[in-house]
Amino acid sequence: MLDPLAAARLVRQEWSRVVAVAMRILGDLDEAEDMAQEALLEATRRWPVDGVPANPGAWLTTVARNRALNRRRDQRRRGGPPLPLDERVLSTATGEAADHADPDGFGDDRLRLVVLCCHPSLQRDAQVALTLRLVGGLTVREIANAFVQRESTVAQRISRAKRRLQDQRARFELPPVAELPARLGAVLEVVYLVFNEGYGPHSSDQRRRSLCREASMLADQLTEIAPTVPEVWGLAALLHLQSSRFDARLAPDGAPVPLDEQDRRRWDRQQVRLGERCLAAGHNAAGPGRPIGPTSCRPRSPPGTPARRRSPTPTGTPSSSCTRRWWRSPTTRSSG
Repeated sequence: MLDPLAAARLVRQEWSRVVAVAMRILGDLDEAEDMAQEALLEATRRWPVDGVPANPGAWLTTVARNRALNRRRDQRRRGGPPLPLDERVLSTATGEAADHADPDGFGDDRLRLVVLCCHPSLQRDAQVALTLRLVGGLTVREIANAFVQRESTVAQRISRAKRRLQDQRARFELPPVAELPARLGAVLEVVYLVFNEGYGPHSSDQRRRSLCREASMLADQLTEIAPTVPEVWGLAALLHLQSSRFDARLAPDGAPVPLDEQDRRRWDRQQVRLGERCLAAGHNAAGPGRPIGPTSCRPRSPPGTPARRRSPTPTGTPSSSCTRRWWRSPTTRSSG
């Protein structure tokens, strides 16, 4: 039986996958969230009795997928639109083909979900809130607490973002090839902004530091979704390396401690190792002799950042002008 902390971690890890599968079938974000919630409720009822399945994530995905299919069939019987499922989706939904063909070159629907959350028609604050909710698995209350905002404000922002996507007829698919680099760049910027929000002067507040943890988790998920993109690995490396200095970057009075004056014994060595592994994987993805960053993208600084300013806050942001052909079929994630 899962303890509450383990259950919470599982929800965060699998939430985006479960929502993405339901979204492909239903085409509606609210309904997809409903199916994901129903799958979690079913788990709370059955796992204490039947035991935790060997693959909890696959169990949740299967339950959400089947319930989404049932809802679509019910809608069709009530005179709704035809069931818009091709054989590829149907075979996956019924468990007949785990490794189905994917015309986009990606078997993981989470990439489509991430790109959808960062649709160009949405304001940046809406992109951040929607990404944390649908991809990160945070509740509205958790997002509101992290950003020190009212829960009703965050809920309205997410609802307006969903309506905006519906009005724009945003489809659950990857955009044209020519738009992919810029759209991925927007995704990386959103994840970076989430991290930077928690890494500011008030990062001693645990609610703010939790944003950094969520951003690192999102970056790690992106390395699984798009493992051939050097900039994705570069972002993950940046966030892990910056996170390693949490306990050393601020003095007891809250003043920032310059990097060369920090007590390196207080650095988190596990985060350093994770950052180094991401850097190595990024260089492998970029190819021999090709460094990550400036040679393939033009890095930009956050608005208002003075030139050459020493700051404990990261100063380089992911670029939205990447030119690499990152949309080729993914390879197995490197272990570093």
